[in-house]
Amino acid sequence: MTHTAGFEDGFLGYLIIDDTSRIIPLNQSLAKYQPRRVNAPGQHTAYSNWATALAGLIVANVSGLSFNDYVQQNIFDVLGMNNASFEEPLPAYLDANMAKAYSYSEGRYGELNYEIISNFGPAGAAAVTAHDMAIFARALLNGGVFDGRQILKEETLQKMIDDGFSHDNRVRGMGLGFIKRRLGPDDLEIFGHDGGTTIFSSHFGMSKKADFMLFSSFSGPGAKQTHGDFVKSFYDEFFPHEITVVAPPADFAERGKRYEGTYHSWRASFTKLESLLGLANAKKVVSLPDNLLMIGGTRYVEIDNNLFREVGDYGRVAFQEGANGEISGFVIDGFGVMQFYKAPFYETGGFTGLFVGLSLMIFVGVFLRLAYQHSEFRALQGREKKAFTASIFVAVTNFLFVIFAAIGVKGGLIALMYELPITLKFSLIFPMLATLAALHHVYCAAQVWRHSLLVGYWARVRYSLVTLCALFMAWFYYYWNFLGFNYFS
Repeated sequence: MTHTAGFEDGFLGYLIIDDTSRIIPLNQSLAKYQPRRVNAPGQHTAYSNWATALAGLIVANVSGLSFNDYVQQNIFDVLGMNNASFEEPLPAYLDANMAKAYSYSEGRYGELNYEIISNFGPAGAAAVTAHDMAIFARALLNGGVFDGRQILKEETLQKMIDDGFSHDNRVRGMGLGFIKRRLGPDDLEIFGHDGGTTIFSSHFGMSKKADFMLFSSFSGPGAKQTHGDFVKSFYDEFFPHEITVVAPPADFAERGKRYEGTYHSWRASFTKLESLLGLANAKKVVSLPDNLLMIGGTRYVEIDNNLFREVGDYGRVAFQEGANGEISGFVIDGFGVMQFYKAPFYETGGFTGLFVGLSLMIFVGVFLRLAYQHSEFRALQGREKKAFTASIFVAVTNFLFVIFAAIGVKGGLIALMYELPITLKFSLIFPMLATLAALHHVYCAAQVWRHSLLVGYWARVRYSLVTLCALFMAWFYYYWNFLGFNYFS
């Protein structure tokens, strides 16, 4: 409930689907798609749809009802939430009033299919009207009671808000299922939960002090950015937060370097091929000459030890230290479901892009040499021809992976979320062949130097460079889980 169970996260090809024939019972789904535990429980926060769905399965196992039926009978029916359901496909009596979502392509809008999250239903399959969300909020803000109908005890609700987890008591963390948000003044104490699918972005925030609820849900092109701006602007307008000017400490430049680096979220895959997507979501931290810290494109000023506040706004970030006092990660105030860790250099986009690009350029050189010296290649014999052939095989297998993988992902991330295409799966044959080719190339390189093969010293150096690139790509495939069929079908 606090997202500290230590599970990795994942979604490609199975979390959200658009084919009702792929719906399976919750217990079977959680067994089929069980993620690896990558951290000990209670160490790091990493939002987990699987763990949330598991909590729903526990409800089903204890109650003897399916999760959907339990919620329907004990929450929706009790409160009179007549336009709310976890059932998918959506019941016919609700479908007529369901908001339709559209994409925009080639100058026209097209209606999108209904997203199906049934295989992880407790984590996000609810379809509810704004009116019924208001009823639900009324019950929560009134000690679990609405119009004399009770869904939980007041002390239980308070425990859900108060008991939870935080990496730093100076920033808001997790309640039990609830996210404590940093929106509005500090004493507004917004709690609730946001939601995001491939189509919809939603916010559900409440304040007991203000007896207030805000529910919003956006879809369509640009929905995520538009919705985020709307929610923040709404709280800033109606619950303004006084922002004082904080002068950066004059000696911060001496400490700023320790925070610098690339940070990845613990909410990521670590054993499946989608782990590579973490590079796109990395946050860069840089110390600035004016004693400020740049975190992901936003400037922050130090206000306490390892605590920073956004310049010109009230957002805060708290850094954590490792056992030896080094900076190990950070959390964003009001976003307690996700902690970032300081990545080693070989997990950065700069390192990966540089050496993958360099390796592919070297392999292009192999093709160019074959094209311009084809007659010389045909004339080669014995070990020299085998050595040159080994380079060709290395270049071909690596490029075939790139080509087929590129074809497989051309449909975009949303299409990949629904199902992994056969071309992407087929592309995973080539990293295995490329790794074998790399090992063979190492053997051939040893023969090249041992027997002084090829034309001169520099030719042997160039051959060794191909070997190093082949070995780097083999490491790349292994580290980022492309070596083997590492995906959920």
